[in-house]
Amino acid sequence: MGKKRMRDALVREAMSTKVFSVASQTSLKDLLAIFEENDFNMFPVVRDGKLIGVVTKLDLLRPFVVERSFTRANYLNVLVDKVDDIMTKDVESVGPNESIRQAVESMVEGKLRSMPVVDGEELVGIISRGDVMRFLEFEEE
Repeated sequence: MGKKRMRDALVREAMSTKVFSVASQTSLKDLLAIFEENDFNMFPVVRDGKLIGVVTKLDLLRPFVVERSFTRANYLNVLVDKVDDIMTKDVESVGPNESIRQAVESMVEGKLRSMPVVDGEELVGIISRGDVMRFLEFEEE
């Protein structure tokens, strides 16, 4: 079997700097529309350029599982809630000058599809599984 390795690189070499984010006061109804408009699984939540959380499609689905008996009124009540009510505040992130290997380890351990890239508290990018896969190398023996 061949050797598997990851090319040495920094997160900033792989990350996307074009970041779509949402505000904590965005309604869940608007968030649903944003998810439908953009094919992303996660959005960083920012306030004044600083990362304060992330919200995923799974976070958006969670309120619907809690309510077993669904009525139209329940559905409409959930959709007026805000991103702040469902977002994850304890966010796994990576710095732009950290190694790709470190980002991959965090993604694998946390079963994450993507991670925000922060410089201090400032959101500077996103790194995804697809981004890091470009740095995988397989060598024949």
